[in-house]
This record gives sequence, structure tokens and C-alpha cells, in this order.
Amino acid sequence: MKNEFRAFTLMELIIVVTVLIIIGAIGFMSFDGYLKDSRNTTRNVDLNTIKNGIELYHQKNLSYPTPKSHINVSYMGNLVWRQGYFPNDLDGFDETNHLFLDPTTGSGYSYSLLSSGKEFEVAAALEPVQFISGENKAYASSDPFLLGKALVLGNYNGKLLKTRSGSEDHIIACPSITSSINNPNLLLIIQDKKLVYDSYHNMPFIYAGSDFIVEGGFDFTPNSIVVYSGSLDTIRNDQLQRNILYKNFQLAYEGTTLSKTKRFINIVSTSNVIDPFNLVDNQKELVNSLVEDTLKLRTYKKRN
Repeated sequence: MKNEFRAFTLMELIIVVTVLIIIGAIGFMSFDGYLKDSRNTTRNVDLNTIKNGIELYHQKNLSYPTPKSHINVSYMGNLVWRQGYFPNDLDGFDETNHLFLDPTTGSGYSYSLLSSGKEFEVAAALEPVQFISGENKAYASSDPFLLGKALVLGNYNGKLLKTRSGSEDHIIACPSITSSINNPNLLLIIQDKKLVYDSYHNMPFIYAGSDFIVEGGFDFTPNSIVVYSGSLDTIRNDQLQRNILYKNFQLAYEGTTLSKTKRFINIVSTSNVIDPFNLVDNQKELVNSLVEDTLKLRTYKKRN
């Protein structure tokens, strides 16, 4: 019996080649996604190690380390925080034989220290990785520009900071001490939407010039960032001034990107808006907690 062989038609060949290309692309994207997930894990481990190591350094030295190659971020010419890189040669870290560098850019991680020297943030970017429903595979867009999310850790209170101009103290609403640009002017950083906040799309300054989209994902632009100007002694001793400070604090965060987040929604909700001259229920406790726990100012009852 004579064997007959049927040749592929051109259309069939096109279909086969197309299927092979699609399978190859899916395989590449899955592999690429796994690589991104691996790099994100590295960043997560690195930042948590740095955070814990900085705390151990503080226990040993009674101070936090100064950021490397830092700039001074200021308000009205007065230091607010120092922003730079985490110093890999820090005592205790230099013995680990591990350099804490971003796996994509090779840069050191962002590290900021408040002017008080008592609060800090370390930051990196997490690459966008999506998971296919029902499968243990990952894929990511082949877009050369990465719209990642910020990873920000540290002990900064994430609400308020203090600075001093001449004989006057200022308390400022500021949810982060990390920015996407090395600009020394706090007002311009906030005005230009350059603050970096955990899980939002603004990236730390260390990714400038990389494939990451470093800005445009976090908007904190209140009408006024200043919630109090005067003497800190007045805040310590005068309940009414503390009430007014809290009211201004609510107004600063009201209507911002953060107003609907878990951390702030109860603070700015209509039911919790305070009348400084007529506190109700537990509002006095909320006011004094903000002053004592966030600003680290001991409060006193005003003597008659």
C-alpha cells in the first residue's frame, strides 16, 4: 500500500508558528515574573534586615546612623530630615559580607533620618508582578518602564514632625520623610508631589534615571502643612492650644490621598471632627495621645 504524505498549507504553518511564539512569550513572561518576584523578595529581606540592624545599632550607640551622601531637607531654612543612602560600612553590617544594594540598579537603599535623630525611614521599590489566577505562575508587562510600588519601613510616626525657626517652633503635617527627588526644600517636595509613601507609586530618589517610573503616584497637597507655630511649652501646658493643633491636623489630612486609608479614615471622619472649644466623649484623650505619642511631648494640666 502506497503511503501518502500531506504537506502543511501555508495557513497551517502560520498558525503553528503563531502558537509557538505565544507559548514562548508566555514562558518568557512567566520566567521574567519569577525573576521580578525574586528581586522583590531580596528587597523585602534587605530592608527588614536594615531596619532591625539600625535598631540594634541604636541600642548599642544610643543614636541612629547618619545617611551616607545625604542632603539636608529643610523648612524655612531649618533642618527637617537628612536623606541619603544606607551606609553599608556601618558597624555591625560590615561583618556580614553582604552589600545591601538594589538588585536591579545596584544602588544603595534610601535612608532618611529626622532632624531629632530619633526617627527614620528606609525605602526601596517593588516591581509589578501579577499572578495568573489558579496557577503558580507569574507574569509581568514587557513595558520598559516599571510602575512599581514603594516599600517604606522604619519608626517614623507617619503623621507629624517638628522643626524650629529662630525662637518659634513649627509642627508640620508630613506622612513621610522619603522623597522621589533629592530636593532640599520641603515645601517644594510636597507641592510637586514628590513624597514617597508605602505601597504607593512614587519611588525613592535612588531610582531616578532607572526603568522605574519614580513619580506621579502619591498626592499629599493640603492647603497648609503647618498645624502649629509657637512655643512647644504652650502645647505642653495649654489644652486649648492642643485642641487647635489637633483640629489643624485633621484639616491637613482631610481630602488628601490618605484620608480614606485605614490609618487616617477615623481621624478625619465627620464623626470625629472636633470643636476645639467643646470637646466631647473621648476627644481629649485623642488630642493628648497625638501630642504625647506622636510628637513625644509630655502634657500638663493648666493650673488655675
